[in-house]
Order: sequence, then C-alpha cells, then structure tokens
Amino acid sequence: PYYRKTTSVCPECLQPIGAEIFEEDEKIWMKKNCEDHGDFRDLISSSAKYYKWTHYAIKDKNGNVVWKFDKDGETNPPDFQGDDPRGCPYNCGLCEQHISTCSLALIDLTNRCNFNCNFCYANILQSGYLVEPTLEEIDRVMKHFRNKPIPAVAIMFTGGEPTVRKDFPEICKMAKDNGFKEVIVATNGYGFQRKKGGLEFTKKCKEMGLDTLYFQFDGINNRTYEQTRGIKNLMPYKQRVIENLRKAKLDSTVLVATIAKGVTDIEIGNIIQYAIDNID
Repeated sequence: PYYRKTTSVCPECLQPIGAEIFEEDEKIWMKKNCEDHGDFRDLISSSAKYYKWTHYAIKDKNGNVVWKFDKDGETNPPDFQGDDPRGCPYNCGLCEQHISTCSLALIDLTNRCNFNCNFCYANILQSGYLVEPTLEEIDRVMKHFRNKPIPAVAIMFTGGEPTVRKDFPEICKMAKDNGFKEVIVATNGYGFQRKKGGLEFTKKCKEMGLDTLYFQFDGINNRTYEQTRGIKNLMPYKQRVIENLRKAKLDSTVLVATIAKGVTDIEIGNIIQYAIDNID
C-alpha cells in the first residue's frame, strides 16, 4: 500500500505540522496532528490506483516500464547559495537537486489587494508592509527565468491582487517581449470587473499579451463568498469579469476555488456547471 510522510499545515493555526499520506479502502488519505488543535484526516484521492499512477512510472501488462519521469534537475544552474543549514530548497533557489527545471515562472507583483481574506498570507493588511517590485526589477527576474539551459515557457503573475497595479498591461507586454509563450494572471478579477473602464482594461491586457486568467471563483452563491472573502453580494462582481472577458474575446480562463470543508466543497458541482454553461 502507498505510504509516505510529508509536511502539511494545521487548518486552524496554519502552523507547519508533520503528516502521513496513506492508502486505505482503495483511497488515498492524509492524517496529521496539531498539538494545540488535535487530529485531522482528509481525503486526498478517491482512487488510489489513479493517484499511484500519477506518482510512479507507468508499466504495461507485462510489467515493462513504458514511461517514467526523466530527471532534468542536473541542468539547473544554482540561483544562489545561502546560509540556511537545512540545505535545498531553503538556501539554493533552483539547483540540480530539484527533480525538474522551472516551466512556470511566478512573480509576485504586489501584496496590495482590494480584498482582505482572512487566510491570505500575502495581503499588506495582514503583513503590515508593502512589497512591490519596480518594472526594472520585474524585467531582471523575467530575464533570469528565460536564461538557458532550459528557459521557462510560461509566467504567472500573482500577489496580492496583480491588477491593482496601473502598469499591469505593460508588465504583460514585458513578458511577451522576454519570450514567454503563455502569460497568466492569478486574480480575483479586480481590474477586469470595474464598472468604469473594466472592459477597456480587459481589451488592453489582451492586446499587450495576457493569455489566461487564473480566476478566483469559490462558487455561485453570495453566501459562499461572505464566508471565504468576507464580502457581501460578490457574485455580480465575478459575473462582470466573465462578461468582459467574453466581450474582449480573452477566452482562456481557469476557475480556481479555495476548498474548505462545509463551505466551498459543496460548491464544486456548481462551479463545474457554471464552467459548462459559459464554455464559449
């Protein structure tokens, strides 16, 4: 049976704790214990067979390996060498000990946000200080990710909320100019939904090179958003984003939910149906 140890977080205090992932009743489970908040057990996969298939080499019916993940990590040039005694990945950036090279680069554009979600670790209201790289710093990081031997092909902008930056469209163009084939933004939809200028902003982002929205979408009910985001009547906000994307013909969107027991897990079917209904 499948078994491994890992590190997780306590869902109550969010502190790192040890965890075990194991197979039981043809399913994959995680169990963990927090000294302050007790035991937790969560379903990782309803199919142990599929989960193991995604984690191991694939064999045919005769037991011959027909596919396995090839290790490319030895081609990674070390980003830097720090003093952290724990070693990789705490003191190296991306080094040859990593199994693969970087294929999706992430850059935090800001920790400012128009929301104040209580579980967010990046929000300036939670951290108490501003983090916002300059255009020159962003360009330098992009060039680093595009360096050989294996340049990253895609980039995702995260935050905070990236679209609170007025220069966000220009940053999208910078990514294309640096050779990224796919430009993605992780967003709650702020810049795209504005009643004044939202559609124009959406069109400009597409024109400048934005390809995909990794769009925060917890469900279709306002009550759900009150629980996850602390904001009332948020579904019309989300709907305006979709409508402006449709009008601007920016047609690659991923609906991304933060799954919480008893809150958003009951919305999963609704999210799938919403995606089907808006598949154009």
